Amino acid sequence: IEKKITRAVKHVSIEIDATAEQEQKITALVTALAKDMKPLHGEFKAAGEQLHKLLVADKIDRVAIERIRAERIAEADRVSKELTTAIADVAEILSPEQREVLNQRIEQFKSMRGRWHRG
Repeated sequence: IEKKITRAVKHVSIEIDATAEQEQKITALVTALAKDMKPLHGEFKAAGEQLHKLLVADKIDRVAIERIRAERIAEADRVSKELTTAIADVAEILSPEQREVLNQRIEQFKSMRGRWHRG
C-alpha cells in the first residue's frame, strides 16, 4: 500500500508543483487512511455471506438481518466521515492554485474515462 500511494502522490505532486513537505504530509495522510480501510472489503464480504446464510435458512431471522444491516450502515457512515475528513485535510495542505490545477486534471481524466469504457 505504501509504495503505491507514495508513487501516486509523487506523480500528482509533479502535476500540481507540490513541495516536498506537502508531498510528505499527503502521503502520510492517505497511507494511514488506506491502511484503515483495507480490512473493510473482507468485513463487507463476510457480512454479505452472513446475510446470504440468514436468507436461505429454514426460518428467517429478521433481528439478525437487521443487526447486520445496521452494523454495515454504521461502518459505511464511519468510512464516509473519514474519507471526507481526509479529502478536506488534503485540500487544506494544497494552495488554491494547486487545487485548481488538480481539479483541471481530474476533469481531463473524467472526460477520457468514457473512451476507455464503452458499453
